[in-house]
Amino acid sequence: MKKTATTVVQFQPEGISVSLEAGESLLDAARRAGVYVASFCGGQGACGRCRIKVLEGEVETESSISPTIKDKLGEGEVLACRTSPKGKSVLVEIPVDARLGEGKILFDEDSFADGHEDLASNLPERFPLSPVSQKIYLQLDPPTIENNIADYGRVEKALYDKGFRIFSVQYDVVQNIRSILREQDFKVTATLTRSGRSGWVLTRIEPGDTSGSHYGLAVDVGTTTIVVNLLNLATGATVAAAARYNSQFVLNFGEDYIARIMYAEANDALDELHKAVVKDISELAGDLLERADVAEKDLNAILCTGNTAMMHFLLGVDPGGIRRDPYVPSFNSIPSQRIRDIGFPGNTHARVYLMPGVSVYVGSDITSGAIAIALDRAEELSLFVDIGTNGEVVVGSKDVPLVCCSASAGPAFEGSGVKFGMRAAEGAVESFKIGKDGEVSCEVIGGGKPRGICGTGLLDAIAELFRAGALGANGKFNQDFKTPRMRGCDFECEYVLVPKSENAAGEDITLTQADVDNLIRSKAAIYAAVSTLLSQLGLDIGSIKQIYIAGGFGNFLNVESAIAIGMFPMLPPDRIHFVGNTSLAGAKMALLSNEACDAIRDVASSMTYVDLMQNPRFMEEFMLANYLPHTEIERFKGPTR
Repeated sequence: MKKTATTVVQFQPEGISVSLEAGESLLDAARRAGVYVASFCGGQGACGRCRIKVLEGEVETESSISPTIKDKLGEGEVLACRTSPKGKSVLVEIPVDARLGEGKILFDEDSFADGHEDLASNLPERFPLSPVSQKIYLQLDPPTIENNIADYGRVEKALYDKGFRIFSVQYDVVQNIRSILREQDFKVTATLTRSGRSGWVLTRIEPGDTSGSHYGLAVDVGTTTIVVNLLNLATGATVAAAARYNSQFVLNFGEDYIARIMYAEANDALDELHKAVVKDISELAGDLLERADVAEKDLNAILCTGNTAMMHFLLGVDPGGIRRDPYVPSFNSIPSQRIRDIGFPGNTHARVYLMPGVSVYVGSDITSGAIAIALDRAEELSLFVDIGTNGEVVVGSKDVPLVCCSASAGPAFEGSGVKFGMRAAEGAVESFKIGKDGEVSCEVIGGGKPRGICGTGLLDAIAELFRAGALGANGKFNQDFKTPRMRGCDFECEYVLVPKSENAAGEDITLTQADVDNLIRSKAAIYAAVSTLLSQLGLDIGSIKQIYIAGGFGNFLNVESAIAIGMFPMLPPDRIHFVGNTSLAGAKMALLSNEACDAIRDVASSMTYVDLMQNPRFMEEFMLANYLPHTEIERFKGPTR
């Protein structure tokens, strides 16, 4: 059999080498090597972000690359997704602005730092401690001639007497029950996991009293990051926390979940994406158990929240319906699953719970978040916004039915479609100010020289340029504004945020007119979504009394800048609440309390989803919001309410 020719590709500065077969691309090499290269489109050749510099060796690039993208490539640079190596070896380098860097991942403890609210700590006030998995110590009467109930029936009756109705039992429990009951004279601990609203699954029986060794994981499965908390289910305490970038993101399967679905379909790679997220959770869990000195056998439940696509990837279920008309997912809600059926290694008795979502674009991260902030019990009409890869919006209160939608806003605020845009990682400008004297200052993640600008910095830049008069209400650069930082004219106009001499990008970091237009459309989508939901309820924007801002982007933004450009309604600062990672907070509540779990299910089944693309009011509101701050300026005049 003839061997396929291979090429060794070495990546700098990582120093990692991998082998490629003929026809494979440099982006394939990066995935295999675990090297991150920016790729918003998932390898479709559309975004132009996966730039790699060829230092040595020969490569072959497809001719289908658009002229616009070609013009942006530097000397020696190629698109990784459209370039294949030739010969025996190729040495490549990832440009500084295409690297991942150390990012700002929102851990649970970050959710309430610097005045932010600790949502999960409110559990005892709102929901009783009644975990979805429970360990019950039983002191059974040994069998006699008169009391000759079978071993399993004896356990089942004892549990029933304590209020637990057993719906099913795992096979290995029955298989080993005789020896386990007799090991410590019928003193045993039964592990139960919840099934439905009133039933339980008997997953394990251990000799003796082990009820104090009882743990679970709360997991926020995000498109970009995965955050895991280890909880003591006996006490409700958070024992440890860990997080990492989602490997689907790091391995260049696509920056957003639509791109990943397209990659999975084009490359028959659903199993590959499924295994990537399972591996992430497994490794984070292993790290937490080791740090806390907890045995794997004492991990009894894993409860996950996330958007609908990530829940499909986690289970390895076809997500194709999420991106195709009529946009019907394979599931929004599903019963708990055995850990081994999903592909997690090791532990065989634990079960995995996935919280329910509402639709293809509003998942369990939002339903869990709504319960975390008690939106369903709010005294006043409240707005809940989670700005991540997309912008999910929920409006309601205890007296007003919850309505929700998803606006395509997040990608721009995470760097997509912006010339020097990047995620909130090391080297990103995260805040931007223009002083009264025209002097510019900025803060950079990591404290070093900037290599791009992330969402919060972009928001600040537009607000500051608008306040200074460099941007007009129409969102266009003011040609009469005098500053050496502004150059070009009309559509070619741009503003130098950080000059080449002060950054690590190798050229001036600028904000172009096209960038401004893109960002204004994104903020307009958020505001228009809010207005559209209110119109569904027969209310106007002035009806909003409280705003809750969640998500990694929302946790770090400057709310004054957001209001200044017309992204959020105008409210006093004490009515705007930064609530951090509400998806994780909701997951913790649900893991620790069956009542919280039921509340999330109730919200998911009762929340009304509004499809903005099919709603004519949305486009009307969107066009009105494509100004700074808004076409109807009176909405943003006068003192804050």
